[in-house]
Amino acid sequence: MLKKTLLLWMFRVACLAALGVSSTAFADICAYENADGKKIYTDQAPGYGWKKRQCFRSGIPTGGPKSTVSQPVASGGVRTSSSSSSSSLPRVSKQTQTSRDFQRRQLLQEELAAENKLLEDAVKLQVIGFAPTSSEELANPQIYTKRVASLNEDVTLHERNIEALKKELSR
Repeated sequence: MLKKTLLLWMFRVACLAALGVSSTAFADICAYENADGKKIYTDQAPGYGWKKRQCFRSGIPTGGPKSTVSQPVASGGVRTSSSSSSSSLPRVSKQTQTSRDFQRRQLLQEELAAENKLLEDAVKLQVIGFAPTSSEELANPQIYTKRVASLNEDVTLHERNIEALKKELSR
């Protein structure tokens, strides 16, 4: 149950990151190209024979050659200019940003509903789990203590997740 919950939580965090919701980048992502023209994107230098072309931090270009795109991009509503000053940062149309904000909020609300259900289930298991369930637990209190501690940790984890989601929704 805990493993499934953890995997579900990690999947949802990955979805938020894919939507561009992440506010903190853990590393620069750079585009590299080899002599054959093959491109890769990674946070670590791939080694000999690869040339760094451009780096990104939180979705914003931070280095490499200047962008040559000067027209709005139809699919994402993103515009950039050819200068490398702060005015060259990607611009997103108000409609595109509103759509992204709506999708983000919807995803967070779905996650909050799922976490509330998981908390409800964890509390039920916690209440049921307070009674020793076997003669082995009666004979060895450490087994009982570990099991109850695990149930308490599950409840605490879901409470923290709910708190974090509510905080994010209040922004």
